[in-house]
Amino acid sequence: MEASAPGAAPQREEASCSSWAAGGANKNLSIMSAESVEIDDALYSRQRYVLGDTAMQKMAKSHVFLSGMGGLGLEIAKNLVLAGIKALTIHDTEKCQTWDLGTNFFLCEDDVVNRRNRAEAVLQHIAELNPYVHVTSSSVLLNETTDLSFLDKYQCVVLTEIKLPLQKKINNFCHSQCPPIKFISTDIHGIWSRLFCDFGDEFEVSDTTGEEPKEIFISNITQANPGIVTCLENHPHKLETGQFLTFREVNGMTGLNGSTQQITVVSPFSFSIGDTTELEPYLHGGIAVQVKTPKTFCFEPLETQIKHPKCLIADFSKPEASLQIHTAMLALDQFQENYNRKPNIGCQEDSEELLKLATSISETLEEKVNIQSYSHQKIYILIYIYSILY
Repeated sequence: MEASAPGAAPQREEASCSSWAAGGANKNLSIMSAESVEIDDALYSRQRYVLGDTAMQKMAKSHVFLSGMGGLGLEIAKNLVLAGIKALTIHDTEKCQTWDLGTNFFLCEDDVVNRRNRAEAVLQHIAELNPYVHVTSSSVLLNETTDLSFLDKYQCVVLTEIKLPLQKKINNFCHSQCPPIKFISTDIHGIWSRLFCDFGDEFEVSDTTGEEPKEIFISNITQANPGIVTCLENHPHKLETGQFLTFREVNGMTGLNGSTQQITVVSPFSFSIGDTTELEPYLHGGIAVQVKTPKTFCFEPLETQIKHPKCLIADFSKPEASLQIHTAMLALDQFQENYNRKPNIGCQEDSEELLKLATSISETLEEKVNIQSYSHQKIYILIYIYSILY
């Protein structure tokens, strides 16, 4: 890409957050393209300052479908309502059980005794958090034969506590829509968690960091093609190739002032720009300021990312842990699919079966995983947490 103004076409990059610590026309397009929504500063002033008006406007027009009212699902529902989306549908087919009281802070013993649907039991409590958000509940059956066309009216679908084959089906439906429905699936089992995001083939991010634009103080610029810009000593630029900078206060090579250049990183303290051979020699001074440009990400569906995961590394002292946990989670999914039950706590046979499944699954992954280092003790812990909390 040649150096150009910041209005250049957005960059495109493949992305899929799969982290383990990463059909028809949309009926709501008219809502998304409607006039601006008035934001109540008395309620959203601090959030508006952090996120900005553009993000607040998009949220205020968004309809979200959230399945699973366990502890994780309830926390997501609470945050969505407080954030100020337009409407939220909370979905669950399960009845309240005793262990739900440990993670779902809106449930009480009466809900368990009366076997109330989990979504219906928390509906009023969630709705009371923000009168601007329309909250409804649903107990529609979700399985392999369900007609998913009812999801057309949502801009985002969030799944918790859903079996993997059904996650894949719903994700494929969301990915195929035009525009695609944003899809998020997530689960948490004690100290282990997983998160997958699919926002479609072309998801534009206006600001990838949310930080103030970097300012780099210049010590030298060469007259060359390309020109090499060197930062002050002991002040690394922390830039990436492809980013844009605008220049000011440059003495001597004044032709750079006010121009925008795309850079290529040469070293932590230098980067190259365009042709500077026709400019006056550099004398001293100058500041290069980062220009924020939109970036387009291409997300892959869940079915693809399962075998070729781009995992977030949470602990760089254990870079292999993310893939190991990814494999262990898939083994748990497969175990439940094979036997229609969770593994039993302290069961040697179930532990051996999980280890076999994990080994088999690891062989299908693009990047090989050392499952043998994943001890029986860890498998026992995972089974224990999975059986209690899932």
